[in-house]
Amino acid sequence: MSASPIAFLCGLIVKPDFLMYTRGSQDDWDRYAAVSGDHGWSWKKMMKYFKKTERFQSPVDNHNTTGEFDPSVHGFDGMLSVSLPGYRTSIGKRGIDAAHQLGGVQSFVLDYNSGNGLGIGKCCVYWSTMAMMLTFPRVVAGND
Repeated sequence: MSASPIAFLCGLIVKPDFLMYTRGSQDDWDRYAAVSGDHGWSWKKMMKYFKKTERFQSPVDNHNTTGEFDPSVHGFDGMLSVSLPGYRTSIGKRGIDAAHQLGGVQSFVLDYNSGNGLGIGKCCVYWSTMAMMLTFPRVVAGND
């Protein structure tokens, strides 16, 4: 039996009261494009829609997020509110510190939405499933 990235992820979730927002990996999207024969499903092509849909916001505790996410892979004007978790805990910091030390599969990942989500890092939280269901189809169908 092999370990999967989700097993590592689930092992570190200490708060059951949030939803994690992730786009999947670059490899997954590129594989979808290859299997479908439609390169519009590639990571590079889909990224513009991810960013167009997303409105990245400060966390609820308004802490300084410098070094906690990669702004270049996020949108700031869309309808889907996305943020980093607020009210950090000491256990979370210890997990991140351990990731910096371990390396390998458990290495630190600055941003799960950068296309490489294998490792340990802070995750994004999205606030409205309904907003995502209503917004994403319109963004994809709309003008580029």
